[in-house]
Amino acid sequence: MVNTEQRNVMSSGWLNKTRIIFVVVICFLVGRTACFAETVALSWDANSESDLGGYKVYYKADSLSLPFDGTGAGEGGSPVDVHNLTTATVSGLDPSRTYYFAVTAYNTSGIESTYSNIVTVPKSVPQIVSPGSPANSPAASGTVPGTGSVGQTNRVPSTVIQDTTAPVVSLTAPGNNSSVSGTVVITAAASDNVGVSMVEFYRNGALLFASNVAPYAFNWNTTSVANGGCTLMAAAYDSTGNVKQSAGVSVMVNNTIPDVTAPLLGSFTLPTTAASLTVPVSALTASDSVGVTGYLISASATTPAASAGGWSASAPSIFTFATAGTKTAYAWAKDAAGNVSGSRAATTTIILPDTNILTLTDALLALQIGTGKVTPTVGQMTRLDVAPVVNGRSVPDGVINTGDAIVLLSKIVGKSIL
Repeated sequence: MVNTEQRNVMSSGWLNKTRIIFVVVICFLVGRTACFAETVALSWDANSESDLGGYKVYYKADSLSLPFDGTGAGEGGSPVDVHNLTTATVSGLDPSRTYYFAVTAYNTSGIESTYSNIVTVPKSVPQIVSPGSPANSPAASGTVPGTGSVGQTNRVPSTVIQDTTAPVVSLTAPGNNSSVSGTVVITAAASDNVGVSMVEFYRNGALLFASNVAPYAFNWNTTSVANGGCTLMAAAYDSTGNVKQSAGVSVMVNNTIPDVTAPLLGSFTLPTTAASLTVPVSALTASDSVGVTGYLISASATTPAASAGGWSASAPSIFTFATAGTKTAYAWAKDAAGNVSGSRAATTTIILPDTNILTLTDALLALQIGTGKVTPTVGQMTRLDVAPVVNGRSVPDGVINTGDAIVLLSKIVGKSIL
């Protein structure tokens, strides 16, 4: 009669040890409990990651070779997705076979960890054989082959030597004392007398990646760390838990650091007044952490694009305004990375010289127009409307009168008009 009593295989302690990156941790089932297969209950400690998606239970009969792709359980083939539960029952197992179990965790993106440690559940129906080997009282190691027929037989005592040999592992790339940048492939070679179950990659003692599938490699994005020296190392595990670390490999991370700092304008000045639309630039200076590559002066306060027209490699010595009057100009600087500085403003007042040549005839005509004796033409209005004068400047008011005649006479004789 087959004993169908449910057996519990409990775990403790190793569940949350990180095995891979992407914030996915491996669930570890710890300890071996003597139990026999037909229905097996498993439990493990819960993970604490916020993006944990769930757990999967893997099983396989009579073999520790990976992957665990067993079939025949009442819950379905391996793996069995138990979602967020930290317990699982696997039923319908063959009591005449030995089963091996492991658990993985996966996150909400579907990224799955490597296997936990492996729990063995031996067969519950002993197979009685008449062995032809091994010989009586030998010492054996690993898998012990035997020959004979099924049936009752005398016991043959054998001593099974446990696997205490750690794997051999070395980091094969990048080379020692090499300079790295961008994405670099880290590779390792690992071997074991029984079999390698996992290889981990470390940077300065921090886990980068873990894999249970050869060839063992990891694409390391070096831009995620600061420039400078660091040490890479690999560790290899076998299914018994033996572990070996490789020798450290020193590398120098040397990535180009993007320039995101804009130039700084030091000074920008224009003369207080000017007699031309083209105004000399009294001073324009700028500095940058790498180097200033362009200068621009505009009449707009809107920041120009680094690709806009009008930039010059050296500071401009003049700037031309469109009209006279009180005007404001804005200076800018840029660097090779396309960073544009903030603006600095400067103001000037442009007073253009009077180029209108006036005569006594013009003054008499203005007097006649002002007294109503002559009706002015459009050209005469433009030429003779020169009053009033404000702060030494003519401010036409659209009317020609005796005031315009007086201003015209003053201009003709060279008298200053206040």
